[in-house]
Amino acid sequence: MKIKYLLEQWNFWLDEIYSYSIIDKIALDEWYFIDKEEFLESAEKLEKIYLGERWKKISLPVYFRKRVEIPESFLNYPIYLSVDVGGEGFLFVDRSPYAGLNQYHKEHKLPSKKNFDFIIEAVPKGLFGQHQYNPIFREAFIYQKDEELYKAWLIFNLIREFGLSLEGIDENLQKKVQNILEKTLGKIELISSQKELLNRLQNTRVTLDLLKGLWSMPEFTKISTPIPHDLKSSIVYYSQEAINALLELKKEYPNKGKLYTIGHSHIDYAWLWPREETIRKAQRTFSTMLNLMENYPNFIYLQSSAQIYEDIKEKNKYIFEKLKEKVKEGKWIVEGGMWVESDCQLPSGESLIRQFLYAQSFFEKEFGKRCKLAWLPDTFGFNPNLPQILKKSGIYYFITTKLTWNETNTFPYDLFLWKGIDGSKIVAHIFGKHGGYNGSTEIKEIIGCYKEYNQKDLSEAMIYTFGYGDGGGGPTYEMIERIEILKNFPFIPKLEERNPIEFLEKIDKEKLPLYYGDLYLELHRGTFTTQGKIKRLHRAAENHLITIESLSTLLNVFENIPYPYEEITENWKKLLRNEFHDILPGSSINEVYKDTEKELKEILLLEPNLKKEDDINYILVYNPTSFPQELKFETELPPKYKVYYKDKPIPYQQINDNKFLFYSKEVIIKPYSYIVLELSEERNLP
Repeated sequence: MKIKYLLEQWNFWLDEIYSYSIIDKIALDEWYFIDKEEFLESAEKLEKIYLGERWKKISLPVYFRKRVEIPESFLNYPIYLSVDVGGEGFLFVDRSPYAGLNQYHKEHKLPSKKNFDFIIEAVPKGLFGQHQYNPIFREAFIYQKDEELYKAWLIFNLIREFGLSLEGIDENLQKKVQNILEKTLGKIELISSQKELLNRLQNTRVTLDLLKGLWSMPEFTKISTPIPHDLKSSIVYYSQEAINALLELKKEYPNKGKLYTIGHSHIDYAWLWPREETIRKAQRTFSTMLNLMENYPNFIYLQSSAQIYEDIKEKNKYIFEKLKEKVKEGKWIVEGGMWVESDCQLPSGESLIRQFLYAQSFFEKEFGKRCKLAWLPDTFGFNPNLPQILKKSGIYYFITTKLTWNETNTFPYDLFLWKGIDGSKIVAHIFGKHGGYNGSTEIKEIIGCYKEYNQKDLSEAMIYTFGYGDGGGGPTYEMIERIEILKNFPFIPKLEERNPIEFLEKIDKEKLPLYYGDLYLELHRGTFTTQGKIKRLHRAAENHLITIESLSTLLNVFENIPYPYEEITENWKKLLRNEFHDILPGSSINEVYKDTEKELKEILLLEPNLKKEDDINYILVYNPTSFPQELKFETELPPKYKVYYKDKPIPYQQINDNKFLFYSKEVIIKPYSYIVLELSEERNLP
């Protein structure tokens, strides 16, 4: 009989073992509902909502609240909350941010205590911005979890998954994996009582999904007792025996290569949702990550983009201070070096430099560090000036996954020296041929990542990030526990939780292949032309900011006018966030571009701080462009003056009642330079 078929047969056996890990449940059926946060304390403003009911109102956001008292008996085991409100949610426990809620993060471990005050801020949207029409509050319950049994189930489940992943790769090893299951899982005598089994089906995974496809579901009674001690001991014992057998297999099938595993959540700053929702997504995701760090000492998480950190600092000081503690502990990795994960083709060199300037300044101020790594997993191509900009910004390494998306040509390297136009060289790494930047921790994906790694001869290690991303969310409890168990497995790459800088610093640069020029992405066509109006406004705003900033510097020098540092800085940040790799290229939804257009037009309204005086004796004419320009300007110069340049009068004409146009094609102003014109009252203007 084919080994794959035998491995598949363990599925329902494992499903029953999983059900034993859930001891008891308490349904949380009656919640208060309100569509305004300020009404949470006003009882007369609150409506009630029950499980299975549609939301009373749909707005952005709404709130659910419930106070719960846990029976004393529930404290014998770890307790978990499972919630599906019908959209994305942000769970607060006793008024403190606790975790995000979405289709992949429904369950969260709770503190061991009797009383809880749950508040959920929810939006009627899916993880990728999909509108949930008439959303339903589907489920909410607290349950006891036997974590020993759950871990035993996960061990057996991963061994089965390992065997299936070896299909077509190594049949001999696959047979040995099946034999391990026969000698361990196969010896466990499960409960034979039909009544008990039917009762346990409500806590299965695979079987329950099948039952949901029936015309009517069986009626389940309340779970009230854990499984017999002997059965639990047997399951736990044989799961450890299975691990021991895998460790023995390592002698014959040692680990191949190494993956540096890093928790990650790619949060698109604006894409299928507007910026205000991104800030909510970030709060939800960050709370979940902080919660995971409390439960798993080895868990590390990487987050880029200074703009997101600044948003969190402004909107939720509690989360910001908590994550700062984790940065100090080395669990929360701040890397990326840019204000946002920017487009790297359309912005000017000045804008790209500002991406790093403002980000590095922010990270140094808030976290006491500068980034060494440009983290751009999803940007749509990279111009050949970037290595020079990176190096001069204190960035030594560059990482992306995007070139694995090429439609036509396979990019030749996964680890290389990227050489820019000026000769600057940066160590570059491309990862994610399986799983991209949203790794699932599936064994087939882990094996595939290393199998297709091109530079095994130069480094046995590569980066592997895991966690739900794009719409945020990040890793789950189960992903972290999978990685911990998979460290015991043979054949697959060795898994280590490490900061990516540790991997990059070990690389021998002298042995790396050299790649010169732009890193062109053979995908996402039309990014130079889509949303042309926004691209025009962006270029105008870029030029305007450069003009205002340099002109303000000159006014400070010549007229001692205070330089408007804060105003210019805030406008630069406004521009930089709108260079995000889904905004500027043109791949976001309409609502995003309404916000972007508004912000870019606000930048264009910025004016220099000028003194208005009647008595003047010179005019400073400034060329803020990168090319020479003929002298040409308009002014409301009082008519008693005549204008000279090096003792030669400048021709002019009156263009309306108040303005005069001065022009001379003989006077050329160099790029980023100025000239000074003298004024004289010797003759009046006609």
